[in-house]
Amino acid sequence: MEEPSYLEELIRGGESDCVEFKSERPASDKKYLKTAVAFANGKGGHLLFGIEDGGRSVVGVPEDEVFRMMDTLVNSVADSCTPPIVPAQRLCTLRGKRVI
Repeated sequence: MEEPSYLEELIRGGESDCVEFKSERPASDKKYLKTAVAFANGKGGHLLFGIEDGGRSVVGVPEDEVFRMMDTLVNSVADSCTPPIVPAQRLCTLRGKRVI
């Protein structure tokens, strides 16, 4: 599990070529699949779900959706990309909220 202080640093730094925030899973998988491919083709990166882009607020992923969402995210990336990308996932509690 990622250290909360490391995640706090990523959030403070804002989005960049290797950090992207999503407050929730987008309706279209393409919105995060493009990011996963870009990170895989570059130097890697962090795609954080449960973080609001604009204000960098921790909004969290609803507790009853966390594990289903994690499963959906990794399967979507692995199944949609050629060659396959198998992302490393971490679940963390930050400011009392769940972040993937």
